[in-house]
Amino acid sequence: MSVFARFAPRLQQAIVARLGWSSLREVQELAGAALLDGMNAVVLAPTAGGKTEASMFPMLSQMVDDQPDGVGAIYLAPIKALLNNQADAVTYTPNSAAMKEVEMSPRGLRWVEFPPEDKKGWARLQAMMPAITPRRETQGEAMSPDKPVNIMGWKYPQIACYADKSSDEVYAFIKAMDDAFDLYKSAHPDMPSLHISQAGKTPADAPFHEGAIRYLKEKGVWTPQDQAWQDSRVERVRAVRRAWEQATSEFSRGRAAGAGQAPRAEDAEAWGDFWEDYRSKNLG
Repeated sequence: MSVFARFAPRLQQAIVARLGWSSLREVQELAGAALLDGMNAVVLAPTAGGKTEASMFPMLSQMVDDQPDGVGAIYLAPIKALLNNQADAVTYTPNSAAMKEVEMSPRGLRWVEFPPEDKKGWARLQAMMPAITPRRETQGEAMSPDKPVNIMGWKYPQIACYADKSSDEVYAFIKAMDDAFDLYKSAHPDMPSLHISQAGKTPADAPFHEGAIRYLKEKGVWTPQDQAWQDSRVERVRAVRRAWEQATSEFSRGRAAGAGQAPRAEDAEAWGDFWEDYRSKNLG
């Protein structure tokens, strides 16, 4: 039975009538199955990929079937919390309508600065988040070329693919993006970040694909320092995968008494605690 068919009839009717949907996206099916079974879930999908519906539909369905006496759900909206003085800070991109809303509000907008000359501070930050770098930003809300701000940042926007994607296909795609840069560089304030001189440099959120590296080497962008970073991150990914496989094996042996049973909510809770402890001890 599909997840959509498991929703409360009233919710199914509302989805069809208001959204024109008669089925769900894959991420919504996968997340919905876990949530309807009482498990916790982290939902990952691209922008406009259906994450909000994936998390909200199962909750709404359960509330329709079993109406709560009081508060039935809490939906966290960071920007609203900031505007209502319920949060002190949020992480956001400078070029966004949300930041304009904050800047125009009574509380105003101030960026927390991370001076690039604070080498020890940056070493501590990058030990926790290797993908971030010092950024001197001038394009965005509450900043300008006359009043730049020193913040921490990461590559944005980024283009990602699976590791098993054809090397030739990735090479051709990156080449096309580079060749066509003048056509889209002014489409949005963030587009200059896709210039190969910036987008083709480390660090990044994930290792670079071999097809991308091949093109970057041809263009003279990729350096020995970039390769050293790449080798380090690839080994880190491999170490995390090995740890994940070992941890799931140990966890499964520890839960052997429940073998053959459907996953239970308490299993998901126990796994989260187990993995956090295992990762801390084995990955640092």
